[in-house]
Amino acid sequence: MNDDQLFDDLEALSQLEIGTPSWRALAERIFASSEASMRIASRRASHQPHIVWERDRDDVLQLVRMVHWRMLGEVGVGKVFAFPFEAWEAALLTRARSAVRGWASTVEVTGISGYSGVARRQRAMHEVRERIEVDFGERLTDDEVAETYNDRIGGGPTRVHSAPAQTADYRGVSVVVGADLARLPSTESVERLVADRLADATTMTLVARTIEEASAIDAQLGVIAKAWLSPWPDENLPSTALVARIVGVPVARVRKALDRIRAICRGLQVAGGGDDATSLAVARAVAEAWIADDRLGRVAELRWSRWPERELVSVDEVARRLSRPRADVVRSLEVIEQMLERHLVVEHDAPAALSSSS
Repeated sequence: MNDDQLFDDLEALSQLEIGTPSWRALAERIFASSEASMRIASRRASHQPHIVWERDRDDVLQLVRMVHWRMLGEVGVGKVFAFPFEAWEAALLTRARSAVRGWASTVEVTGISGYSGVARRQRAMHEVRERIEVDFGERLTDDEVAETYNDRIGGGPTRVHSAPAQTADYRGVSVVVGADLARLPSTESVERLVADRLADATTMTLVARTIEEASAIDAQLGVIAKAWLSPWPDENLPSTALVARIVGVPVARVRKALDRIRAICRGLQVAGGGDDATSLAVARAVAEAWIADDRLGRVAELRWSRWPERELVSVDEVARRLSRPRADVVRSLEVIEQMLERHLVVEHDAPAALSSSS
């Protein structure tokens, strides 16, 4: 199934009552058409301790199929899926990894009684640290990781049935390279910003500048940006289908335009509102990187995440936060810096600190 067909089908599924014959028929068609994606996710999710692909592939694939069916069960009238449908396959991979990690810790796989509880806490604590450090740029000590984990399992009206973590649980934990959280959408997406920071004047300025920048790039893009963002803050952001009806263009075209508008917003946010030539070039380079590839976009966003202070995140730090080889990050930055140069008003205006060697 091609991406546009998948997104259109998920959009259609979201308009149906869950469990009705029409919903089930469409959900089953999406499920059957996604077999290739589930097999790819299974292979990637199998990179876990105690998992041997040649031995466990059938069990892993069945787990991933169950995960995918549960995801489809989150799409329908009255349900809001956690991420844009454009991130469907990334969400499938992330949830598949979680499910396979849990299964890999069972006695059935490890043959070690009592192993599961500590291993799950260790993995959960690592995921807490990784998400906070990757998405928010905050470094946590082992004590803070344990405290944050315990707050999460103890929050809400009922306590999650899990033993509290101790700092000692986290000592000696090795991090497996390749748990790529960068495939998921940025936590500071347009949707999250307008939902969480309604009274924030900075966000209002960011939204206005996003519409202005989109209009400067392309007239129709500006019309779509205005139709999508203008109802805020009095109303929620309209759906892709509603924007398509408002502006009178196909849903597939609006979907691609909204991807571009989200990228523009991310770039402007990273640049911190600066309107000098270099800041605008940074904003446009970050946006272009996100449009080109999510992984490239994450590198660009992290690299320039301290741009408002006129600082750059070092190559080593970007590589560490994304669990990516340094050489891979250097290659990505070479591409990103070519984008930056194209967007600079004055040739060679980029400061020397933008070199990918540091």
